[in-house]
Amino acid sequence: MPKILVILIAGSLKQHKCSLPSLKSAFPGEKYDLLYVTRNFNYFPSTINLSSVCNILFENKCFPSHKHLVSVPLRHKSTAEIPHRAFGAYRFYCNKFYKNYDYIVCMSDDVYIRRHNWLTDIIKTFSKCKLIGVISNQVRNSPRHIRAPFFAIKAECLETIFDKQLWYFRDDHEAEMRFSQTISSAGYLAIQLGHGFDLATDYEWTDRKDQPRYEATPLPYHLLEDFFRGSHNERHIYSTTDIDRFEQCIGRPHEERLLKDFISTDKSPPTWPKDQRSTDVCWNIHYEFQPFHGLIANDTLQVAIEHDIPMQLYVGDSFAKICGALYEREIPSYFIDDVHLSYFGTNKYNPIAVLDY
Repeated sequence: MPKILVILIAGSLKQHKCSLPSLKSAFPGEKYDLLYVTRNFNYFPSTINLSSVCNILFENKCFPSHKHLVSVPLRHKSTAEIPHRAFGAYRFYCNKFYKNYDYIVCMSDDVYIRRHNWLTDIIKTFSKCKLIGVISNQVRNSPRHIRAPFFAIKAECLETIFDKQLWYFRDDHEAEMRFSQTISSAGYLAIQLGHGFDLATDYEWTDRKDQPRYEATPLPYHLLEDFFRGSHNERHIYSTTDIDRFEQCIGRPHEERLLKDFISTDKSPPTWPKDQRSTDVCWNIHYEFQPFHGLIANDTLQVAIEHDIPMQLYVGDSFAKICGALYEREIPSYFIDDVHLSYFGTNKYNPIAVLDY
């Protein structure tokens, strides 16, 4: 039996609406320990009744032991709370506990689990390839980052990361942008499990109405869920039959099964600032969502190439002519330590790569 730790960053009232009810409703399929991370015990629940939990551990994010504050500038060590929000806490507690577990799941308190047997599916996915180090519900390749609310990481990957002191960032957003580079430097892959909305979703994207995205931030996966179900509901838990049906509908990137359904010429997509919108550009599922099970985070793609891991590469030539004006733009750009991170669209420099299961 794998030894699994779920780290829940329970710092807000959202835990009572999102994560705790969701952990109770969605059957994990595996036993696990729960690390409940509080902020001075604010919004602390009267009970935590989770049948699959073996042990519940408690930590206070506001009074950590400095022993595990790795890669944090000295100016932060005089402060009480672990810096850099969720990712800072993930790094701190992964370093403290990884030697006792095989896998660690990092989860914010605004997350909803969206399928039964979610932990079983995560462990099975790790077993597909020994070089999978991180599994995310939402891998982003345009621009490249792995979002903070939910991911799972292998202890072997963490060991390399901490031994080589690879996990460095200066704020929580930089942590998202750097994370797949960190995994690649450790010699592992980061991949997506599911189709963006059927493993876990987070509260951030709810009720955005007509402002579903800001600049380069990918469209909320609620839009894709709306396409399949006619509506979205964070509390809805998908069955294996549902997930298999989504896989049949979406398929592999090169099959372009939903290409026509997600191209619109009657209005510009919300990717553009309002003053740049026109009626002669299009958007589509491949560029915006990349909702492919087994999607590889492109910063880790070189690891797959070096180890001859079976995969499919797709560069979007067949519809690049339609959408090129939109997705080949170079703004906005991202710079981290003078490294240009302006990756947009799908092309030979930023392909869609999917593990070939």
